[in-house]
Amino acid sequence: MPTLKQDIEQTLTQCMAEIRANMASKGINASGITSAAFAVESGNGFVRLVKKAGRNAPVQTLEVGRPGGNVPGGFRTTKSGVQDVSNLFKAILVEWAKAKGIAHFGWGQATMLGRNIAEKGTERYRNHEDVWSTPVNTAVKRIKANTYAAFMAEIQEQIKTNF
Repeated sequence: MPTLKQDIEQTLTQCMAEIRANMASKGINASGITSAAFAVESGNGFVRLVKKAGRNAPVQTLEVGRPGGNVPGGFRTTKSGVQDVSNLFKAILVEWAKAKGIAHFGWGQATMLGRNIAEKGTERYRNHEDVWSTPVNTAVKRIKANTYAAFMAEIQEQIKTNF
């Protein structure tokens, strides 16, 4: 029978696999960098599911996207008082298109897509996706139930043994 820690590790590993599968099935994985950033860490007295820092999307945007007008700093330029997307943002969009396998996606398309994101937000923002909420909520419920059961079993064992 697995220990409580092993059960938590298994539950979190399953949760991570479900998040990755959701990302893949919903077409969220472009380069795979964000998906690969998830990991289950275990140490002396802890087990946790983390998303390692680096060049990957924030967890929240996986599910709810980015709202319009909230283009990250450095991604906008001003030309004669007119807001436009910067070359950095365009370069990121071109890289994203390549990772998605979209052929013939250049600066012109990146400019149009960047402006659309800046004005309306991403498509995922307009049509929220369940990427991590259900797997995380399911994992939390299972961990709570199993932790409660383990503590109750230990209490009952202590009562039998000591009284």
